[in-house]
Amino acid sequence: MISAAYASAAGGLLALFNGHVTPGPFRFPISVQLVTMVVLGGMGSILGSVVGAALLVLLPQVLTFLQDYEHAFLGLIMILTMIFLRSGLVPGLLKLLAKDGHEGNP
Repeated sequence: MISAAYASAAGGLLALFNGHVTPGPFRFPISVQLVTMVVLGGMGSILGSVVGAALLVLLPQVLTFLQDYEHAFLGLIMILTMIFLRSGLVPGLLKLLAKDGHEGNP
């Protein structure tokens, strides 16, 4: 219920800001991109969602020097993340850091 309340408030504010409501801004690729942000960063944490969103917005800007291979490299990063950090970047890295920190203790 809380997430539905936030979603309805965001939709109401968007309609107020735009002055009208159309399905245009909510095309399928945008929906896939939003889900990818959450899954890449980590579905179990808010920080993971923020990190996933930041990566998917900033990484294409950083990879512009690759020109023709930008999308392929971005896809490779996402595939490797899904293979090796199945829970997402933030939870996966936190697990790795916790495991490395406890190895030296008897």
